[in-house]
Amino acid sequence: MNDVLFKTNPRLIIIGTFFTGFIFFLLIALLALQKANGEYAIFGYSFFGLFTVLAFFCFYYLLKVKILIMKKKEIIVEDFLLPKKRQIKLEEIKNIKQKEELIKFYLGTNIFKKPSLFVNYKTNLELMNGEKIELISVTPLQFISLEKIFFKLKMGKENIKRQRQEFTLYILENGLAIIGLFFLNLLNIALFYGIISS
Repeated sequence: MNDVLFKTNPRLIIIGTFFTGFIFFLLIALLALQKANGEYAIFGYSFFGLFTVLAFFCFYYLLKVKILIMKKKEIIVEDFLLPKKRQIKLEEIKNIKQKEELIKFYLGTNIFKKPSLFVNYKTNLELMNGEKIELISVTPLQFISLEKIFFKLKMGKENIKRQRQEFTLYILENGLAIIGLFFLNLLNIALFYGIISS
């Protein structure tokens, strides 16, 4: 572990959305199951099934979140929540890139209003054999550090110091996600309270 030069942390918007979505859809499924009685029970069970599938869809994607660990001789692509990792030697990596992808979504029913935007950052490791490994959990500031270390190692520089990610910068970079997830989790808490109180 002492030869680790840099380790990424996943974007809070990614892990927070998947975790909050899992809890939200699970609570909605429980609410649908709780209300499934009488002549409309089939609708309650149908909604229970639908929201259970959506909950486990979010959970599946939460388990697929990966982090990168940069070492002197290799890059490790590791699952964030599972003990699964893949070690890739530095010589096997052709290039490392990150690109922005704007995702537009419309709030409400008026499609003529300006859409809200979400920026998704895709980080690609291009291997010599043509394989591409794509990650969506690396923040832009983390990528700058990764790219700098990667090219220094490719040029053969030996005396590279370990870079630690500043906690303050990480929080600032994920600040809007923290605020949004706070309000979404308040909704989850209110929904949970509504379920247990009825």
